[in-house]
Amino acid sequence: VNFAIVIIALRPAISKPQPPRPQAASTPVPVVAVFAYVGDIGRYISSLGTVESSNSVLFAIPSSYVHEVVKKFDAGESLPIAAFNRSSNEKFGHGNLLAVDNRLDTATDTLTCKARVLPDAGNLLIPGLTLTIRMLLEVKHDLILVPTTAVQHDPEGTYVWVIRPDMTARLRHVLISTKEEQTAA
Repeated sequence: VNFAIVIIALRPAISKPQPPRPQAASTPVPVVAVFAYVGDIGRYISSLGTVESSNSVLFAIPSSYVHEVVKKFDAGESLPIAAFNRSSNEKFGHGNLLAVDNRLDTATDTLTCKARVLPDAGNLLIPGLTLTIRMLLEVKHDLILVPTTAVQHDPEGTYVWVIRPDMTARLRHVLISTKEEQTAA
């Protein structure tokens, strides 16, 4: 069943935080209408890595992910990675997890991993280059997804505004389980 829920986020049209100022009751508040939809979202680990050779990158993952990553790696599951420049706005290449170290670095509480990376056209992986590595841990299917701008916060937690069939808005508290770039689930 495909369906959509209309969600609104009330956001003043200002570019930076400003102190509150008195406004007339009739001053309109800009309303942004967005749609929720059912879809899939990925859960990632992001880490800085260093190019080791023309097709491999070393990077470290926090110890809180070690059990999950090693279990999947030992089971033969493919853990895809994407390599981006340091500011994560230009993709350099893609690949898969190739190896995991057999010892946790206690000084940094991380585990070193190695990924095979195939550079995208026009990109060179030069040894010593620092990249941002995003490793996909899992994909969650059939979740209700909304833009992160629609998610608001109050003392009780997170919420969205939902348009009801009678065209009135109702505040609905929600639990956000995953965020990926501009999307929340």
